[in-house]
Amino acid sequence: MEFNTEKIGDIVNRKEIIEMMNWNQNETIQMNAINLAKEDDNLEYWIQPDHYKYSWENCAKVVISKNDQVLSKHLIKILEWLKDINWPGALSILERLKQFESELLKKDLEKTILIANKQHDIEWLSSLSELWEVKKIRNVLEESVKNILKNAYNRFH
Repeated sequence: MEFNTEKIGDIVNRKEIIEMMNWNQNETIQMNAINLAKEDDNLEYWIQPDHYKYSWENCAKVVISKNDQVLSKHLIKILEWLKDINWPGALSILERLKQFESELLKKDLEKTILIANKQHDIEWLSSLSELWEVKKIRNVLEESVKNILKNAYNRFH
């Protein structure tokens, strides 16, 4: 399969790039697609794009390559990636979040933990509880949220 990877003005043909990210493509095509996607200023497009689950692992590589400041604008969507730790790219996202500046992560992580708890989403809480292992993250959380995360961690580990 041939792909046209040219930019048209400032618009990258995202649909072609995401097709190139398919885990069934050869490694060279996938790496070229990742590198093209990293140049795209629209990071939100690469956060679990609908109908392209077969490309999520490579999309995660694009997401985790960004710095904390860039990612902080999209944290709610990024944290939603952890709803199922078995989803392609979820483990990479989790490991990147463990490195995140705790003060930048605090507000959206707390909001996400409260949502997962309110929805009784055990799987999501289990994934989020992995962040309990990072002292700098757990130390910035509000006490009530910290207790939810600690209880989830103790329950699943």
